[in-house]
Amino acid sequence: MFTDFTIFGSSLSLLQPGEQGVVNRVESADEATVQELRAMGIVPGVTIILEQRSPAYKVIVGGDRLILCQKSADAIYVRLTARSNSAPIQAAGMAGVLTALFQWLGATQKNNRRIEFAEPHIQSPQGKD
Repeated sequence: MFTDFTIFGSSLSLLQPGEQGVVNRVESADEATVQELRAMGIVPGVTIILEQRSPAYKVIVGGDRLILCQKSADAIYVRLTARSNSAPIQAAGMAGVLTALFQWLGATQKNNRRIEFAEPHIQSPQGKD
């Protein structure tokens, strides 16, 4: 079972460019990494926006653009507040999940993509109709 990942929060390294969140915690086995991140202003409660993932993680924290390595990105845990399309994350729970699903379906239909569900083909037993 995953304990460090939810639908609304995760490690910074799992976010996509454009997503933003509030730092929940900074945690690493390497204390030097934690201290370095704190010195950059990456502390619980601060808003962080991921701009790019490769070749290095580029983030915006408090108006400053910072470059982070993989090890640093893995040490930052965030609670998501906005997706890459800038839509705010809905309230947690099933209602939030369903709202996000319906928003996605609406966006999919706006992009002229069709979602079709095939009806199951039921055959009657041979000789009976």
